[in-house]
Amino acid sequence: MMKKYLLIFLIPFVLTAQDFSGIRIYINPGHGGHDSDDRYIPATGFWESESNLEKGLYLYEMLKSMGATVKISRTTNTTADDLPLSVIDADANNFDADFFHSIHSNGFQGNSNYTVIFYKEVNGSAQFPQALQMSNIMKTKVYQANRTTASYSRGDYSFLGFNLGVLRTLNMPGTLSEGSFHDYIPESWRLMNSSYRKHEAWAILRSLVDYFGLAPSTKGIVAGILRNPLETVDYFYLSGTDDSKKPINNTVVTLLPDHIQFFGDDKNNGFYFFDSLAPGNYKLIIEAENFLPDTFNVSVEGNRTNFYDRYLELVPNLNTPTVTSSSPGNGEQNVSLKSAITINFDIRMDRTSTRNA
Repeated sequence: MMKKYLLIFLIPFVLTAQDFSGIRIYINPGHGGHDSDDRYIPATGFWESESNLEKGLYLYEMLKSMGATVKISRTTNTTADDLPLSVIDADANNFDADFFHSIHSNGFQGNSNYTVIFYKEVNGSAQFPQALQMSNIMKTKVYQANRTTASYSRGDYSFLGFNLGVLRTLNMPGTLSEGSFHDYIPESWRLMNSSYRKHEAWAILRSLVDYFGLAPSTKGIVAGILRNPLETVDYFYLSGTDDSKKPINNTVVTLLPDHIQFFGDDKNNGFYFFDSLAPGNYKLIIEAENFLPDTFNVSVEGNRTNFYDRYLELVPNLNTPTVTSSSPGNGEQNVSLKSAITINFDIRMDRTSTRNA
């Protein structure tokens, strides 16, 4: 079996652009069925099994459309789909896959958000050098798509102290991705967005294209996050990121001149996404209730994602403001000259112009 994979590793240049014909890929969306080994985040309603499955199904359809022979370990999310890892490995071996990939997200105390790709390690080295090669490719692709804080390629035994069960008995190169951290609440909200999951599937696909030596796609992606610069979220966020500012729900983003619209969800992520775009210059129009429309130019490049994050400006409230409270209070005596003066109004005020009034 090793001889077969070494051949693929050494002569990828014979494969044609975006044509996976003759290549066999096995996809494992991790977990399944909301069982005890699933991961649930009450604050956002996130289930890892659901997220992994949607990423896997997107990847499955992408690969099929490019001519690959693909098998996926599950297509639904029930207890019956949560197969023993040894059964999944046996299925991949019987399928005679050229490459195996297991899709996951990570979790640890809610204060991290990096990308890590695992490969099986034996005696301090990758059992399959090709798996290490893919791990190094994929860590960068997924990191770029999810814009996490860092990316790592790790042998499972050195990092975890054991071999991952889903990689343990494979007879072909395989990797397991932990694309981001689902218990980091800003990321958990993003992972609730179907298009955000699709974008990670694109990153895995791009990794497979590189690994098998196919010519890169000529199409590109435009994506971004829309936020309110005046509101701070009420959950933990990592310093040095934009996650402190509140994402905007239910946005409508129009791509011109194609007149394609993206409708943002209500899952507190502010994410928008357009894929499979021809390279060139476009215009985006952003609309959201209580915010001024925002129009700006964007560019699309083949085989990459260009991000355009935006802070939206609230529609001005032209009503006459009323003071609701103040400190020191009206008529209060014996107030220190060093006391801070605080005035609260019934509508949002521009801090700078109010202070200068």
